Amino acid sequence: MNLNLMLKIIRIIPGALTAFFLLLFGFANLLVPVVPESYLDQNTRICIMMLITGLGAVYAILRPMTGGVLLCVFSMGLGFVFGGFFHNPITPIVALLGMFFIFVGYLSRHKLREDSNQHSGI
Repeated sequence: MNLNLMLKIIRIIPGALTAFFLLLFGFANLLVPVVPESYLDQNTRICIMMLITGLGAVYAILRPMTGGVLLCVFSMGLGFVFGGFFHNPITPIVALLGMFFIFVGYLSRHKLREDSNQHSGI
C-alpha cells in the first residue's frame, strides 16, 4: 500500500471525527444553550471557540502541517476560554491531534521530497 494513501487515511479519520463533534456540539449549544442565564456569555465564547477549532480540524485534514499548527494554537484558545488547559478533556485532545497532524504533515513532505529526488535522478 502506498505510504501517502495510508497517511491520508490515517489523518482523515481522527480529523473528521474531531471536526464533526466540535462543530456539532458548538452549533447545538450555541442554538439551544442549556446553561443558566449567568453563564450565557461564557457559553457563547466556548461555542464560538469550538466552532473555530472544528473548522481548523477540517483545514488540518486538507493541509496537515499548517492545520496542525493551527490546531495547537486553537487548543491554547480553548484552554483559555475553558479557564485552564485540563479543565475540559477537549483541550488536550485537540492539542494532541494538532501535534499528530504536524507529524503526519512532516512525513508527507519528507516522502514527497524523497519521491521527487528519485524521479529527477533517472
